[in-house]
Amino acid sequence: MDEYARLKGYLGASNVSSLSSHVICVALAASELRFELSLEVIRDALWEMQVVEGDLLNPRNTLWWSPQFIGLLGFENVEEFPERLES
Repeated sequence: MDEYARLKGYLGASNVSSLSSHVICVALAASELRFELSLEVIRDALWEMQVVEGDLLNPRNTLWWSPQFIGLLGFENVEEFPERLES
């Protein structure tokens, strides 16, 4: 294979990879939008906790509150109700 053909192959693979990444990003954005719209419509208060070492009180546990969860507790945003267990 000559250098030109080899280089052309690399560029083609790069374009396919770039296109694949773009398609994945667009699909993820669409999925996130559907999720956000679903949260607004169903009015469920979702939350998630990543438990470290099986310890529910571990300060390294990470939390996420949905905007609806925060709102049901009377707060407006994560600054008012931080994503910490102490909240």
